[in-house]
Amino acid sequence: MLNVKLVPFRKQFITEEYISWLNNKELLKYSRQQRLDHSKSSCEDYLKSFENSSNRFWSVQDSEGEQVGTVTAFIDPLSLVADIGIMIGRFGKGFGTAAWGEAIHYLFEELGMRKITAGTLAEHHDMISIFLRWGMVQEGLLREQEFLNGKVYDVVKYGLLKNDWLTLNAKEAKAHDNDNSRC
Repeated sequence: MLNVKLVPFRKQFITEEYISWLNNKELLKYSRQQRLDHSKSSCEDYLKSFENSSNRFWSVQDSEGEQVGTVTAFIDPLSLVADIGIMIGRFGKGFGTAAWGEAIHYLFEELGMRKITAGTLAEHHDMISIFLRWGMVQEGLLREQEFLNGKVYDVVKYGLLKNDWLTLNAKEAKAHDNDNSRC
């Protein structure tokens, strides 16, 4: 698995490159963020919205410490549920899959969440592949939920319970141990 690190997002991560990702209509073709014009000021306001809240906003960094994207977690501390989202600016290299796994691990193991949820447009097959890779299960379909670029889209909702994640990790660890015992 690719090595990435989630670092709490700071003002210094609001670079020209980061802002260009947010304004890249092709990169955000599956996101309602494409409707907005992002600036340094709007990014600073967004970062401030995480202050004094239970929500998380991380910079995804590669093994060299370069920012390659972001992950957000909107946390319901009473229900112990986190809804997560991701934006990868340097896509196609596995950063999204690795960052998603890091976020799930942190939310379950460090914050004690009992469930993680996420959603995407039904046409966003790469994102759905990431959900499935980490054991998420489709829990719902919101028909004709989003209107982007003159077209209506369904949204699929996925969820992962901590117990299911622990079972999945135990199976993967056992398979890894069995592979190593053959050497």
